[in-house]
Amino acid sequence: SKNSKFTEKTEIAQKKIKESLGEFKFNDALAAIWELISFCDEYIEKEKPWLGDKEEVIGNLLSVISIIAELLSPFLPETSEKILKQSKTLESQPLFPRLQ
Repeated sequence: SKNSKFTEKTEIAQKKIKESLGEFKFNDALAAIWELISFCDEYIEKEKPWLGDKEEVIGNLLSVISIIAELLSPFLPETSEKILKQSKTLESQPLFPRLQ
């Protein structure tokens, strides 16, 4: 099922990141996060959740967004916290406000 593919991808990313951080290989940890984000991007392109009746797709993406936020916390703690808060409340706010 699609859900197991998500579980597999997130578990692989979490393992890679844990190992990379343990070895102070921060670039490798970030690369693993970007791989997971790219996987989600491809999934969005393929599944087109905006076409309606895609609750499973949206549910999968919301769960992975929370995981990505947690994985980002060592690098971007404030942004990670904002993502987690927004994914719980579904309230949209800019993560990176524009500089005036």
